Amino acid sequence: MDSTVDRIIKLLNQTSGRDKIYRSCQYGGKFVWWSLEQRQGHEEITKKLKLLETHLGTSRKLFRIANSISFLQAALKSLQKEDNVLVVLITLSKLNSALYLFFDHLIWAYRVGLVEVDAKYYSKLSNRFWLTTIFLNLSRDLYEFLLLLNDLSEIAKECGEPQNFNRLQKTTVHHPTNNNCNVNGISRRRVSWQSDVEIRPTYQLTPQNLLGIVWSDRKEVVLDTIRNLCDLFLPASSLGYVNLNPGQQGMCGLISSLIGLLGVWDSRYKL
Repeated sequence: MDSTVDRIIKLLNQTSGRDKIYRSCQYGGKFVWWSLEQRQGHEEITKKLKLLETHLGTSRKLFRIANSISFLQAALKSLQKEDNVLVVLITLSKLNSALYLFFDHLIWAYRVGLVEVDAKYYSKLSNRFWLTTIFLNLSRDLYEFLLLLNDLSEIAKECGEPQNFNRLQKTTVHHPTNNNCNVNGISRRRVSWQSDVEIRPTYQLTPQNLLGIVWSDRKEVVLDTIRNLCDLFLPASSLGYVNLNPGQQGMCGLISSLIGLLGVWDSRYKL
């Protein structure tokens, strides 16, 4: 009980944790008011929820002020990675996030009356940078999956894992303690087999085994992919590339926010 309370306090003390909670309330409220709007007799609560969503969106813009600087710093740190593909994808993603937030700050300044700008133009520009960021993040997710698939047998060899998947009998592979290895001169996470994985006879890797390996070893990549896919529809909808109603937008935002909140709660689920 004490441990859970400590984790809740730690979560609330983090800016990212509070932002994910506000974002969940923002998009959750959007989904609820849209659902109520489809019925009769809920005009008052619908009006209040719409107002709450608007205020949460504006407040989050204020809370994220100077976050663009943090993303620029993260872009510089990403240059230290050994994998050149990850360097390019992560650096470009962080730079686009910084630009997205910069124009987002400008929109907030307009809303509170600090500056006079073309809010519609800068809103579209901000959403374009956001959409580009998500595409880059999805590209990274795909690359992480490809690394896992392409290096599966090589990683197993380097780390002393069984490679012969053509067993005469069904075998269970257990998770060893060492979780790092070096493949082709690059330090990578190897297949960890965190949960028991059945290796079926006559198959090198069955779809079931493959899904089990991906989920067991790289939960954070799976969750990050789902989160980015959900987020993808938000700027795409704002830019008119897809046609989603407010309820669908709210559900996508809520799912991605909860996954993000899980990553802040437990770093094992954060890529």
